[in-house]
Amino acid sequence: MKFWVKSNDIKQETHTEHVVAVCDENLLGKTFGNTKISESFYKGTLMSREDMISELKKATVGNVFGDNAIEAALEEKIVANAGIIEIAGIKHAQIFRM
Repeated sequence: MKFWVKSNDIKQETHTEHVVAVCDENLLGKTFGNTKISESFYKGTLMSREDMISELKKATVGNVFGDNAIEAALEEKIVANAGIIEIAGIKHAQIFRM
């Protein structure tokens, strides 16, 4: 399984946010309910599980969409079950680190 990963550094006045968006490869371009998995938001680099996890571990803000991406993030303790929701049956979580 591969994952689309897009990351950006956003400079704030006092710090820099490392923003990472991840989705399962097969979800890019699809719409689930009112949520579109848009190329402009998610399409960066197609990565392996290991590389995707490495990028998520550096995130101060993250958006993770897809059952496989969420399962990998859960296994690595990047997200917790309590923070996972489902949108049209697909798992989603957001990450915020100070």
